Amino acid sequence: MWRDPRSFVEAFVIASAILVVGILLHFTLGPIPFHGFAYPLNIIGGVGILLLSLLLAILARRGNRIATFLAGYKMSIAAMAILMGLSIIMGLTRQIELAAPHGANLQEAIHAVGFSYMLSTWYFLMSYLLLLVVLGGTTFTFILRGRRPNMPWSRYIAFLLNHLGLYIALFAGLLGAHDLQRYRMQVDASENHPEWRATKDFSTELYELPL
Repeated sequence: MWRDPRSFVEAFVIASAILVVGILLHFTLGPIPFHGFAYPLNIIGGVGILLLSLLLAILARRGNRIATFLAGYKMSIAAMAILMGLSIIMGLTRQIELAAPHGANLQEAIHAVGFSYMLSTWYFLMSYLLLLVVLGGTTFTFILRGRRPNMPWSRYIAFLLNHLGLYIALFAGLLGAHDLQRYRMQVDASENHPEWRATKDFSTELYELPL
């Protein structure tokens, strides 16, 4: 362990360590507020992610062994496996908003560990960030290296579009998540009049929507 060439063991140890740190932050700081990383913090965080990914790629191109390992496929698989496991748990548990009242049917043990509001937990965010940085490092390393003479153009373009497209999708999904606003509108179908007001985040305050 911890010898070159580094294996999947080290990759999963690093990814699991990031997960454990996120769990500790969850139990010490509590869940992330839904708008905790809204504009302009998401822009600042996005620039930071891009810079970290680019720095990782530059170090990997210069032959740094740690950066090469972090930007490699083994680290990418480990990061994806951790995030996939959390996503499966999220899909199997009922997700609620943090502002939702605690109902009688809410399992407190699941709610305490954050499984009922997975997108607002530190361990999900940190696992997501790990995958973004690693995937960005892999993509930028491939771009900086360029096409090898023995690599067909079709394979080069396919690899580039695949990784770059996935990176953009994950990157945009993270930055826009905390700017999302949910409104609930109650419309009485028996009455023939328009409705343009709605409540927000389980509150009773009415907001006029630009309809």
